[in-house]
Amino acid sequence: MATPQKKLERILESLVCPICQDPCKLPKILPCNHMSCKSCLESWVAVRTKLICPQCNVEQALPSSGVSGLPDNFFARQISQDLQDFAVDEDLLCECEKHDELVTRVCQTCLLGVCQVCASEGHANHHCFDAGSSWRFIQERMDKLQAELKGRKEESRMVLTSLRQMKSFLDGKYHTAQRNIAAFKENLLQKVQELEEELNDELENLYKEKVAELQVEMEKASDFERNVHEGLTSYSQIENATSSGKPCALNTATVQSFSKLKQLSSAPFMPQVPKGFLNLEFKPGLQFKFNPGEDCQVTCLPIPLDKIEVEFLHSQNSPVQVKTHRKLQFRLILKSSEGLTEDADLPAVTANIHSPTGQSKDIGAYRQSDGTYMTTFFTPAHVGRYKMEIRIFNITVQNSQQEMLVQPLGTHVGDFSGMEYPWQSPSDIVQWNKQILVSDLAKNQILSLEMSGPRKGVSVMFSEVHSRSMSVYNDFLFICDPEANAIMKYSLHDKSLNLIYRHSSLESPRGVAVDSKGYLYVSDWVNHCILVFDEKAKMIGSHGTWGISEGQLINPNFLAVNSKDQVVVADHGNHRLQIFDPVMDSFVKTIPVREDEDSMYCCGIDVDTNDNIYISACSVECSDKLAIVVYTKDGTFLSAFSQGLHDDVDGLCITNNNCKMYVAARDSGTVSCFDLVAN
Repeated sequence: MATPQKKLERILESLVCPICQDPCKLPKILPCNHMSCKSCLESWVAVRTKLICPQCNVEQALPSSGVSGLPDNFFARQISQDLQDFAVDEDLLCECEKHDELVTRVCQTCLLGVCQVCASEGHANHHCFDAGSSWRFIQERMDKLQAELKGRKEESRMVLTSLRQMKSFLDGKYHTAQRNIAAFKENLLQKVQELEEELNDELENLYKEKVAELQVEMEKASDFERNVHEGLTSYSQIENATSSGKPCALNTATVQSFSKLKQLSSAPFMPQVPKGFLNLEFKPGLQFKFNPGEDCQVTCLPIPLDKIEVEFLHSQNSPVQVKTHRKLQFRLILKSSEGLTEDADLPAVTANIHSPTGQSKDIGAYRQSDGTYMTTFFTPAHVGRYKMEIRIFNITVQNSQQEMLVQPLGTHVGDFSGMEYPWQSPSDIVQWNKQILVSDLAKNQILSLEMSGPRKGVSVMFSEVHSRSMSVYNDFLFICDPEANAIMKYSLHDKSLNLIYRHSSLESPRGVAVDSKGYLYVSDWVNHCILVFDEKAKMIGSHGTWGISEGQLINPNFLAVNSKDQVVVADHGNHRLQIFDPVMDSFVKTIPVREDEDSMYCCGIDVDTNDNIYISACSVECSDKLAIVVYTKDGTFLSAFSQGLHDDVDGLCITNNNCKMYVAARDSGTVSCFDLVAN
């Protein structure tokens, strides 16, 4: 059952004017039975020259006397006044500490209760609300903060889950490494045992070979000794016969003995001993040599990664500036305990590349003849900050990280202008699906161009629409109309007007952007601030005041929203970018926009999916000097390029794949296309 407070809120919402989004003042009833403020309807009809219901978008009959001829809704006016009076109970209001006045208003900028005097003096440039309706603003802000905190809680839970998974994975790796060490030990002991058996076998074979050689020589020596003995015996017999004085018959045996003695006397006295016969030892050539590639799957000696340093040779500057494919040269230096250094010659060297999207991949590295290493070609697919680290056997070398800033190519590939393309003064460009939508200030049209660029792809999507800038969200097109001081929300499917964002404090809207939650941000060129609307076109806050300090603005121009739902503002008059966090209602960063040390007026702005920021700008000193200036999300300058730009550059658009950029030039009636990364 609804509470009285909820019922009161529903009644108040039914009395809200669909144009100004405030309670109806002098409400008029249209023939369709919807109602709106008299003054709002008069402005509405003056712009459109006919009466179209701002709520149901149906054309109505307009009396001859104009809006004044429509019937008054006296009952709604009385109820609205009574409920507004009922919303503020002066008995509950406190007195201002500075003035003798009741605190009847709340300053949104300072989040303080103020009296009427404070609101007109110290808080004159701030946005103040009646005390009766301020609770709604506070409640909406608290709801956003609560949603943000819930998101952070969920994010922390996911991080904790990931850390626990990493701990479990690390434990598994640790136990696997222990098992590998034990297996390595067993494998190594087995190899040593096999080698011992092999060495003993080789030693035994060598010993047998030497003994066999020695046995042959011993047999030779024995034969010689026996022959000498037999010869000497025969000689003694002949000598005895001769000494007795008896004649000796020279028989056959005597002749044979004589011949044998003669032969023995001419033969060597000792057999020949082979050279190296006694060199039986453990030869160095038989030492154990461990070959990990053939004998085992583990490394025998550990690589001293803690003593290896990486020296990049490309330049002395860090990070490296890269545009297209590039090789990186480096040296691996091995430091000894005595402080001496030498070039290391190591296998399995790779480089691991981390892209701005969080993805990583390995590229190879090879050793050159001069001892240095060279990576294979690295071709970046995104603009922004990359990180590279050197790995050996898939282990990261300490202090080997190298940053690379990939700059956009900025290559001008063509213009869409002339008779082939029916726009005269393009002011802004957005992408919807595979189409580029171009707003034409001269013709009051929104045109559609197929991204491939053939003439048959050009068509008129909306007519009688005055658009200074645009934004696309969930198949809806938000058009900034400075003549009507409003933002128009159109459906891109049925091309119908869906909603109008308007507020009395909005005087000159210039830029428009929508975040992921559907909140709309509008830059006000005259009031130097950013207004915030919810998805029901209710203004719920603002950011910035006139000034040159951080968080202050002068003539804010186009807007963009990054992946964190932070609003990036082209602060035209201060020649800089400013980043706000609407959820925390806080200022984040200021980025001065310069090119060759010249300050630049900021015009169009867009961010890619990696939150790199692109700005179309012109020099403060020379209006003919134009440039596209690019920064990373943290404000680091990436590059600036101007070739191919035309006079009076305005809105620009980065395609969803971050590969191309389209730039509008009002004065020349041209839409230019640029390549950002190498194909």
